[in-house]
Parts: sequence; structure tokens; C-alpha cells
Amino acid sequence: QAQALGLVRVLPRAGAFVQQTALKPLGASPADSANSFGSLLEGEEHNLFHLLDARKVIELELGLRAIARRQIEDLLPLRLTLDAMTSIPVLESRSNFVDLDIQFHQQLARLGGNQVLALLLETIMQRLRPHLERLPWGEEHRQITTQLHVELYQALVDADEEAFRAGFGKHQTSSYNSLLSQVRTPPEPR
Repeated sequence: QAQALGLVRVLPRAGAFVQQTALKPLGASPADSANSFGSLLEGEEHNLFHLLDARKVIELELGLRAIARRQIEDLLPLRLTLDAMTSIPVLESRSNFVDLDIQFHQQLARLGGNQVLALLLETIMQRLRPHLERLPWGEEHRQITTQLHVELYQALVDADEEAFRAGFGKHQTSSYNSLLSQVRTPPEPR
């Protein structure tokens, strides 16, 4: 019963461990909240494709909300991140591009106006980070990824929900297929 209530976590051959259940006080910083959401996902290995599906549901909704409520001047941080993405040299480390990619999606999520959903998305993106950093890195992949982000940005500028849905669908399909390709490819023997 305690495990079903989330009070303890039972690990075979290791024992039962009390779960932290203390809630963060009102007024806690967003970083504290993100850490709380992150701790919900810690300790278990989550299916990569379940994370992608959760990301799709949350980010699409936040993007559509951003279109409905945004002011054009709200897009400046997103535009600056996109500028950095488009100008990053291909020889730059993959990690730097992934940082900008995640930053772009976090900024987009914040424009949706729901801090809880934005924090959930941030946590999911951080869980996806190691997988994103292992994807192939080259000029063609960088150009495709950047173009997909440009399309999302343009849909926000134009306040075009259909274009956003289409662009987001292409972006999600590209991410899904890239990660699926990674899963299908066995590691190289060393």
C-alpha cells in the first residue's frame, strides 16, 4: 500500500526506500520546481519514445497557446536563440547546438503562458538531452534541424496555427526518426 501511494520505492534484492514527499513551499523558485518535476522522473529508466510523446502533447499545446497570446515583441529571445542556431559553425560541438535547441523549445514553451507545463517540458527536454547529443552531427543534419526551427518561428510571427501544427509535426517526425535510427543501429565494437 505504501508503494502504491508513492511513499516507498521497493527495489528487488535491495530493499524498500522511503520516497521524498515534501512539497516545495509557496514562492519556491522555478529551478526548485523544475528539480521537483525532475525528481519525479529520476530513479526510473523511461522509454525514450514515451518522453517524445509527452513532449509532443505538451509542446504542441503550449505552442498553440503562444500563438493565441503572444505579442510580437515577446518573440525577441526566441529570435536571438534562432540567430545563434543558424550561425553556429558546423565544426562547433554538437553539445552547443543541443543547448541552443533546448533553449529554443524552453523559450517557446514559456510563451504559452503555463509555467507548470513549461517546467514539465523543460524536464522532459533535459531527459532527452543525452540522446540528442548522440545523434549524427553534420552540415546536412544541422541545416534540416535549423530549417524546422525557422518554420516554427515563422508560424509564431505570422500567428498561423496551421503552419505551426505542420511545422511542429515535421519537427517531431524528424526527431522521432533520428532517435529511432539511433535505436536501430548497434554500437560499433571498440
